[in-house]
Amino acid sequence: MSQDEDKVNLIMNSNICNDGTLATDANPCLYAWHDKVSNNNYGPDTAMENLYNATKNWSNVPNMDLSGENAYIDENNGSDSTKGYVGITTNNGVVIITGKNGAPSTTIGTASNPLKARLPKEGEVMLPNNSFCTYSFGSCPPWLVENLANLNIDKYATTPKIDNIHGYWILSSHSGDSYMARGVGSGGNMSEYGTNTINKYIGLRAVITIPKTYLP
Repeated sequence: MSQDEDKVNLIMNSNICNDGTLATDANPCLYAWHDKVSNNNYGPDTAMENLYNATKNWSNVPNMDLSGENAYIDENNGSDSTKGYVGITTNNGVVIITGKNGAPSTTIGTASNPLKARLPKEGEVMLPNNSFCTYSFGSCPPWLVENLANLNIDKYATTPKIDNIHGYWILSSHSGDSYMARGVGSGGNMSEYGTNTINKYIGLRAVITIPKTYLP
C-alpha cells in the first residue's frame, strides 16, 4: 500500500489471470511485458492489455486516473534515447502507452469501459528506506511475497508458496538494457527479465487507487 494525499494505492497480494481469476500453481497465468520483440521502448503494452482484461469488469472500484499530474513516467527512462519508454497516461479512461526511439504508442480500453487497475510502480515495491528487500529472512513485507514460489515464504508470509509463480511485472523498464524490464522476483527482490520472456514465471498484480474515505 502507498498513499498520495487523499488517495491510497492498494496492491493485490496475488497474481491475476486475464479472465479475472487468481493465478494458481496449475494455472499460473504468465504474461510478457511486451511480447512482439525483446525491446522495452514499447512499454508494458502486453502486460497492461492482459491486466485491463482481468479487471475491466470490476465494480465499486474507481476508474484509474493517469491524466495530468497523475501520469506515469517510466522510472528508468533516463536520458538514453535507446532505452525505456516515455510513460503511461489515460484519456477518458483509455490507456495511452507512449513509446520511445521510434516505437509507436499503444491504446488500451474504451471510454465506456475504462481502466480500473495498473501494474505496480517501482517506488511502490520499495521498503521505507528506499531499498529493495532481499531473500533474507524477514526482509520483505508479507504482501510483497505472498502467493509466490519463494523458498523462504513459510518464514515471513501467511500463504503457501506456489511453485510455478516466481514473480510479477512492474511498470518500469530497465535502464541498463533495451531488451529488459523490471519485475519483483519470488523473494521480493527486484529483478530484470527480457520483455517478451514468459518462461521465467512472471505474471501480473493489480494496483487500484481509492479515496481514503473508502477505508473503514
